Amino acid sequence: MSALADNPSNSAKPKVTLHLPIIYGSLSTPLPDPSPNSYSTHTWTLYVRSPCPLPLIKSVTFHLHPSFPNPVRTVTSPRLLPKSGCTAFSCTSQGWGEFIALVKLTYTDPSHPATVLKHNIKLYPGSNTGPVGLSSSPPSDPWPSHTVHEFYDEVVFTDVSPEVYESVMCSGPAGGGASSSSSSSSSLPP
Repeated sequence: MSALADNPSNSAKPKVTLHLPIIYGSLSTPLPDPSPNSYSTHTWTLYVRSPCPLPLIKSVTFHLHPSFPNPVRTVTSPRLLPKSGCTAFSCTSQGWGEFIALVKLTYTDPSHPATVLKHNIKLYPGSNTGPVGLSSSPPSDPWPSHTVHEFYDEVVFTDVSPEVYESVMCSGPAGGGASSSSSSSSSLPP
């Protein structure tokens, strides 16, 4: 029986709030030998990842600068990020300039509205054209030529359905992290 099964003595469904921690950002690397036939100077990856399983995210749509071929790219499953070992919803391309991309997260629960994020893709360490919170490669970084620009945030799901609750509990480690008590709030399992 589900933790959210209807209680015959109480017709009101308990309210459950889930917090999905996300990290979104970009990783860029200068091209070792830029082609003389191309203006591209860097390879970059734009991504959304989480320290938790991602069963709540149905797809991520990346809206790139209109000068890119196929500037709207939708990803429906996480993949391995280059050089990190992490899985994330991501898209990779090459370019020569920094720009602001829109990132739209669509969820498996159709009642939860999509989340739209703005992210400034950084190519150069220490460039300060975007919001506060950038982290460039520290001197001890094993890949000092990489520039990482990422942010932490949380998506809050309120009054989740029993199906969503069960999918989250089944995807995490035993013991789970969500609660079904009235007006409770919890993070997903790490």
